[in-house]
Amino acid sequence: MKRLLFIYILIASFAAQGQVMLGIANSNFAGNMGMGLNPSAMLLMPYHWEANIISGDIFLENNYVRYPKDQMMGSTEGTTPLPHGGLLDDYTSTPKNAHVHTFMRLPSFIYRTQEQAFGIHLALRGDISIRNLTPNLAKYAYEGLQYTDLSGVPITVDPFRIAGMTWAEIGLSYGKLIKKGNDHLIVAGTLNLIGAFQGLYFYNNRTDLTINGDSTMTINNMDAELAFDLPKDQSEAMKIRGKGASVNIGFTYVSNPYRGNFKDARTIALKRYDYRLGASLIDAGMVFFNRNAHVYTFNNSSAQLDTINAISPKGVDGLDQFIMNNFMTGANSIDNSFSLMTPMAASAQLDVCLAPRWYVNATVVQRANPPVPHVDFPNIVSITPRYETSYFEVALPYSLYDYYLNRIGIALRYHFLVLGTDKLGPYVSNNEVSGIDFYFGLKLSDYDFIRKGKRTRQNHCDAYN
Repeated sequence: MKRLLFIYILIASFAAQGQVMLGIANSNFAGNMGMGLNPSAMLLMPYHWEANIISGDIFLENNYVRYPKDQMMGSTEGTTPLPHGGLLDDYTSTPKNAHVHTFMRLPSFIYRTQEQAFGIHLALRGDISIRNLTPNLAKYAYEGLQYTDLSGVPITVDPFRIAGMTWAEIGLSYGKLIKKGNDHLIVAGTLNLIGAFQGLYFYNNRTDLTINGDSTMTINNMDAELAFDLPKDQSEAMKIRGKGASVNIGFTYVSNPYRGNFKDARTIALKRYDYRLGASLIDAGMVFFNRNAHVYTFNNSSAQLDTINAISPKGVDGLDQFIMNNFMTGANSIDNSFSLMTPMAASAQLDVCLAPRWYVNATVVQRANPPVPHVDFPNIVSITPRYETSYFEVALPYSLYDYYLNRIGIALRYHFLVLGTDKLGPYVSNNEVSGIDFYFGLKLSDYDFIRKGKRTRQNHCDAYN
């Protein structure tokens, strides 16, 4: 059980606003669900207001452990428990990465005029990331410390980083059309006020270690930093432990936006635009933790840990005492506050209207790598064709995740309901599963209150049919 818990923590530590919900985020009807990618989505939506009732995203991806699909779907009643809980590992020389992201947008609202838009949102979020974990260390996490093939073998742990945070945010958004005419230019931004429930990071620059079975571990030359501010028990799980802020800034240029042409007193259905080009900065912010923070800096630290299979620190205080007793000597230092950056990234979006109702989108998301502790955002390159009308939409996003994993997804919008995934494989194939992705949205707009037979040119437009 402890081993499976260790593996679960390893997976859950691999991380963002991870995911950008590619199948819906670039839609002209994205509204609230597009704000995380580019806040100018406020002024791209065709209706005057949108109320997000609830929407969310659950995402996990890694390149080390996998779960066989047949075991996931089959019954295990009366069978012998499988080693490692059925998980399989990919023990190669490639550094191990992963990402866990959860996002829940609570009731939120956007109001748009012809030239301005205003928005407010509430959200709960969690992002945890591991980057460049040494394969031998991942192998020990998978097999347990009694793994004999590496027993007594010196391991050089190269630089890697772990960071994670869960938080609530309230965001205020404003957008404006700053150029009209044959082309439009939109600028928009969101200011998020953050209250974090927990935060942690571990940055390793260099560590040499040797593990002898499950009895002793020798650690030398550890150059690293560990910081955490975690609840001591369940009663503290929802207490604010860190405060901060972040911003999203976006621009969108729209070429030849729809104005409506007429022939024989009837509107001619035209393309919504020729193309639109967007750029955005996502989640640029910082959270400061000082409620019950612990920060340890290890400078060429060494330790000899005996009977390591019996080491089991109890809670935050137990972990603190364990570190103090074994590592905090000499040049090592201690602090009681730290800062952690939100998962910042830059993005560019190109959306081309091929014909009325038919679009293709290209989006690139590139994580930032600031020289301070931060939660990592995954890199994404995507191409998404979609068919879009006022009340129905289907999109088929292809994406290259972190420049190594090919994914195909699907998203559907029908009236007020959105369902989608950017990783369809786990739902339709029998292959081993390395991650999951699912997002949904339930929202209303003024379109939902226009009866089909009562539309006029003032409240409905052929470009959105």
